[in-house]
Amino acid sequence: RPKTLSAYAEYVRNYNETRAKQESMDEDREEVEFVYGLLKQYHVRTSQEDGMNVEIMNTKGNDFTHRKVIEANSFIQEKREEMVDTLSSQSSTVEEHARDLLDQLKRGTFSSEDAKPDEVLQELEVIQSKLNNLEERASTFGDYQGLLGVPNSFEFAELEKAKNLFADKHRLWSLASEWAIKEREWLTCEIGKLDVEKMNKQVADYAKTAFQLSRSLDGDPVAKETKLKVDKMKESMPVILDLGNPAMQPRHRDKIRAAIGIPGSGNSLNLMTLGDKHVFENKEHKEMISEVSGIASGEYALEQQLKKVAAAWADLPLPVMNHRNSRDLWILADVSEIITLLEDHSVQIQTMMGSRFIQGIRQDVEKWEAKIRLAADVIDEFLQVQRSWMYLESIFSAEDIQRQLPAESTKFKSVDKFWKDTFKKIRQNQHRTAMEAFEITNLLPQLKSNNNTLDQIQKSLEAYLETKRAAFPRFYFLSDDELLSILSQTRNPEAVQEHLCKCFDAIHRVSFTQDKKQDIIEMADMIQERVHFVERVETHGVAVEKWLFDIENKMVMSLRELTRQ
Repeated sequence: RPKTLSAYAEYVRNYNETRAKQESMDEDREEVEFVYGLLKQYHVRTSQEDGMNVEIMNTKGNDFTHRKVIEANSFIQEKREEMVDTLSSQSSTVEEHARDLLDQLKRGTFSSEDAKPDEVLQELEVIQSKLNNLEERASTFGDYQGLLGVPNSFEFAELEKAKNLFADKHRLWSLASEWAIKEREWLTCEIGKLDVEKMNKQVADYAKTAFQLSRSLDGDPVAKETKLKVDKMKESMPVILDLGNPAMQPRHRDKIRAAIGIPGSGNSLNLMTLGDKHVFENKEHKEMISEVSGIASGEYALEQQLKKVAAAWADLPLPVMNHRNSRDLWILADVSEIITLLEDHSVQIQTMMGSRFIQGIRQDVEKWEAKIRLAADVIDEFLQVQRSWMYLESIFSAEDIQRQLPAESTKFKSVDKFWKDTFKKIRQNQHRTAMEAFEITNLLPQLKSNNNTLDQIQKSLEAYLETKRAAFPRFYFLSDDELLSILSQTRNPEAVQEHLCKCFDAIHRVSFTQDKKQDIIEMADMIQERVHFVERVETHGVAVEKWLFDIENKMVMSLRELTRQ
């Protein structure tokens, strides 16, 4: 028979489990008896051992049901009151130990501002071990109360208080320990290497925890002191965020140093040094730091914008294309994208130059301002040269024009050489990107010079055409291109045929002799009505305007003669 509380509780548990199975065991016994009786009824032979087992089962079953269960129940009822008293006594003992731990947590090192957090946390581990043991016993006694059917269950109120106080104390001293480590790390770290955004989040979390602990541990000096430390750092966070602004450069921190009176330069500035100078309590210093941080952010925004401008030109090629399928003739292709980019970037840079944050990066912005201005000027001059060169190139490729305008032809050859050499440089990757091409040494003055040369050539060409028109006024009926088409083929008189109808109303074609002289012998209109000239018009070795003038005279003479006849 059990004598201790734990053994008695186990006895009661086994009794309850057995009683729960008793009905099932009785049914099993009845089934065995029924089967064995059925075997005997039909004279089925069974072993002697089976018979003995059935007999033993019946004997022990009856003994268990009519004696042992009743005795066990009587014993349980007999010892119940004694065991309930023992349970109550041992539960009270748990509460007394919990009360001792509760008192221990409220005094001594656990409430001392001078205690070292790591040492206190070690002592708390010992307390935790004791609390775990008491909690385990309280849980066991709670089970015993259910087994014994105690009507008014024992409340472990002191144990719950001790657990709650322990949780708050452990949380407090963990916070104090972690705060000491973080504070030392933050105070000694260089501002430039301090992740102030992460720090701000951590300080906010610490402040929230400290506030909660100050409420749950009302009057605790350690909770109060910890909250004061965290709140002080929290109040300084706006200044710290300004100091740790990622946009801050060494020049900005040097400016802060100079204003506060801290020697040194660069990023070697920490919160401890600033704290020694009472920066976080000085309103003027805080305003100055905020202003410098704002300027740094403004400059940083401009720098990022300038980097985008630079990145846009970093790999942008100058588009070129082949001209007239000639191997060594190249011209600019569609440059509308470049022109649009230049216009956009010009506006952006002008906006930057007007910003109040420009001062710190003025040199870089002015550098790109000059680049964009140069590129815009170069592309304008480039396109102007290209238009003129493409127009004159087809003209001066004709030998007759070269012979008639030798000085202008020489000038054009000079421009043509410059044009081909420039594109040779561009295509050979000496100047891979558009901006590199625009920055070719002396390119802009050379383009301007060649533009002037081409203007002079065009003026000389226009003057030359005017002399031809003065010599033969009917040339005024022709455009410059048509007239140049005639003048560039003076050795081929038949080239004038397609333009005759513009010079003479009724002349559509003229007929040439088939010999080398190629004299003109008659004229014809659109319906092929022909009039034979009274005299031949000589073309060989004669200026085109002169023999066209002769056609006019021969036309009048021939028609007069025909009329007279």
